[in-house]
Order: sequence, then structure tokens, then C-alpha cells
Amino acid sequence: MSQARELNHTYVGTEHLLLGVLREKKGIAAQALIGAGITLEMACAEVLRLLGDEAQGTGMRVSSHEADQLFKMAIALVELHRVRTGTYPDSLDDLQFLSAYDRHSLVKGLRYEKLPDGYALDVVRPNGEKPELSYPPDFWKGLGIRRTNVDRSDT
Repeated sequence: MSQARELNHTYVGTEHLLLGVLREKKGIAAQALIGAGITLEMACAEVLRLLGDEAQGTGMRVSSHEADQLFKMAIALVELHRVRTGTYPDSLDDLQFLSAYDRHSLVKGLRYEKLPDGYALDVVRPNGEKPELSYPPDFWKGLGIRRTNVDRSDT
């Protein structure tokens, strides 16, 4: 847990366990990693690179493919929540059955807002850039998305 706290992360994931193993330097797993040339500093830098620097608050640094997958996963889970409960979730934190990593990715990589008649869902990009995503008109049919920064080919 101390590794997660040091990185200002609000969850404990496998990446934090890896860093903890490396920090202790004892045990078979740590010795195997150190023997392979992996240092705590290298692993920490890679975790920050992969997840985005929490302190920056500028959005996740993910590829268009990863942004596409996050966006679609969020839509599926938000729509499933509505089917199960009759209403859209108040926040992405209300979604059930997510791993800590998936929850972190959704909350960090997307901006969600419940609206009176649906929801807004934006892909968060560094420096407020528009995401390089576009979906055809049929993609949007039947969804409760009322506002997004993702290109709607029908507008």
C-alpha cells in the first residue's frame, strides 16, 4: 500500500505489488527481477509512463486504440447499469464489478457526467486535445450519450 500512496494512487494494483517486491530486495521474486536488471527506479518510471502521471492531472497518455477501448467499455458499463437499475450512474465510481485497474483507467481516462436525459462522456486527453476517435451514425443509436468530445460522423 505504501507504493500506491507514494504515487498518489487511490487504489492498490499489481503494479504497486511489483514495486513493493522490488523495494524489499529480499525474496526469490525480488532477486529474479534484480538479476534480470530491473530496478525499483526503472519499474516506477514505467508504471508512471503507462498510467500517466497522477500529479499532472492532464489525462492519460494512451493510444487511440486504448482510448477507443476505454470509451466503448465505459459505454457498455454505463448502459448495463441503466438496464439493471433503471437509471444512469451518478459517477463512473458507481459502476460494479470492475477491477481496481479498470476503475482507475476509466476514472482517469474519461470524464463522465449524468444528465437529466442521459449522460455526457468525454475522452480526457493531455492539454485538452480532441481525441482521434470517430464512429458512424449507427454506433450512437439507442445510447444515452447526449454530449461527447468524440467525433459523431452524423453531425
